[in-house]
Amino acid sequence: MAYRYSLGLNEKYQFGTEIEFKHVPLIELYEMYSQRHLPVDFIKTHKMLTPSPTYDRWILDIDATVTDLIDSKHVGGELSSKIMQDYTRNWIELQKICQVLREADARINECCSNHITVNLSAVGNINRFFEYLTRIIVVYETEIETFYQGEYPRVRETRWEYARDMASRLSKIVRSIDFSSPTFMGELIHDHNCFMFRDAISLYKFPGQHLMEFRYPNGTINEEVIQNNINFTMKLVDAIANGKFDLSTLDGQIDKFDVSSWMRVQANPYKWGELIEIISQSIGDKAAFDEQFQRVRKR
Repeated sequence: MAYRYSLGLNEKYQFGTEIEFKHVPLIELYEMYSQRHLPVDFIKTHKMLTPSPTYDRWILDIDATVTDLIDSKHVGGELSSKIMQDYTRNWIELQKICQVLREADARINECCSNHITVNLSAVGNINRFFEYLTRIIVVYETEIETFYQGEYPRVRETRWEYARDMASRLSKIVRSIDFSSPTFMGELIHDHNCFMFRDAISLYKFPGQHLMEFRYPNGTINEEVIQNNINFTMKLVDAIANGKFDLSTLDGQIDKFDVSSWMRVQANPYKWGELIEIISQSIGDKAAFDEQFQRVRKR
């Protein structure tokens, strides 16, 4: 799986990522970034407790799930990317960010994650987008979760608290929601408790910002895996936005499932093959997606 400096994404798409890590004192990591003149700001509290950042630079801050206070130093934390588009300079920057993390001996454990945020302003018909996305989660969530494990099979310790599975809940309501209604999103979130802050896909930043956060991915400081996670996420979003999925086919697959289908642990390689055939835009996409999936599945 080679690192790429262009993913073939439409320039209209904006996205970002969060890299959680352990073991490194944040002030020392910040000094390393400063010495290399990388665009990283250090916020000494959690960024959510500060005035809204503009995200024109990376943000280094503490995170309750990974930061420890050791000898009066905050050790472990989170790097939130600037707003990114598919430009070479952004991929070079991500590569350098990860290289410094490895030089600093940053480590990943079962508490760490690699969230991906997508700006949905460019998808067009948002009602139609969620009509399809909800069904895709029901049909393919196990395969998607397997892919997002990244480098090796690992169930994140905080997954049930911060990245809850959604297929089982959505399967019970997906046919009853009127996605043409202007209130469909409120119904999903408030009436059915889906796409909440602690779900594997969260819409807590959607009001006013049109942001959707994918919280499935496990932590990693490997830029190839982070880029592959971003590419998979964006190609899925683009495939939905451009009508590459068939609604009747998705509904037919939902009809064939029984309750145990959503509780299965093992991903289905045939279903995975279906999914990446639909969303991939190049041979390179398909190969990279499948390499990561198979690496996790076979270990």
